[in-house]
Amino acid sequence: MKAVEDRDVQWILQAFLELEANLPEGLRAELIDGEIVLVPPADGTHENVVTRISRQIMANCPDIDIWTGKGIETPRGRFIPDLVAGPVGFVIGMPSWAPADGFHLVVEVTCSRPDDDRHAKRLGYAEAGIPLYLLVDRERGDCVLRAEPENGDYRAGHRVPIGEAVPLPQPFGFALVTDSFLR
Repeated sequence: MKAVEDRDVQWILQAFLELEANLPEGLRAELIDGEIVLVPPADGTHENVVTRISRQIMANCPDIDIWTGKGIETPRGRFIPDLVAGPVGFVIGMPSWAPADGFHLVVEVTCSRPDDDRHAKRLGYAEAGIPLYLLVDRERGDCVLRAEPENGDYRAGHRVPIGEAVPLPQPFGFALVTDSFLR
């Protein structure tokens, strides 16, 4: 049975990679728990949140770079976080789909499929060993910072309503201001 499952996984991955190479401009594809998901361009509020987070990391953390649109390989598929952070210059020379090793933080802002961000992506990032996962859940009006990945999930979580600060531990070491996220 395992050989059939492995063959199916390889077939889906191959179909995903072929589709990704031929997508119309503006669409992105992710592979989430064996399902190929087409992601439309983000709305303005979504982009505002990503920009606000980017600016704060850049202002407070000179030794950390941020990237948007960087593909990450996880045990649950191939995800494109809204923002990923790591050491300065870390992605230089990396392929479009990078292993998760070495990144400090991934950020997802809920959009068209919020349950993917809340569940499958959270577990995928934890299984990949990414130390911090920040979910900005626009529908629920809160931010959830997950930390300490272990046994396929994050052991620690800190939830605050949007508008309150999110304390980011080292290597960030500052409180992320969220009061301008949704306006």
